[in-house]
Amino acid sequence: MSLVLPKQEIATFDDYRHWLCDSGLRYYEEVWSFKKKETVLQEYLAICYAKKIKPVINREDDLSLTRLSSKN
Repeated sequence: MSLVLPKQEIATFDDYRHWLCDSGLRYYEEVWSFKKKETVLQEYLAICYAKKIKPVINREDDLSLTRLSSKN
């Protein structure tokens, strides 16, 4: 699946998840499931990089990011 850049401003990771569901690109279960969280988080970081904005991640998601970076 190709990465789609949102046209509106996405302020936080949760905003990105809501946008994915509301735009019809993904089903709710895909976006909010714990198993898929790392994939969606990687996509969010890629979009932040592409749009040159600073990602806003809460503490729980920061722990997921730490686990994700330790895998590499």
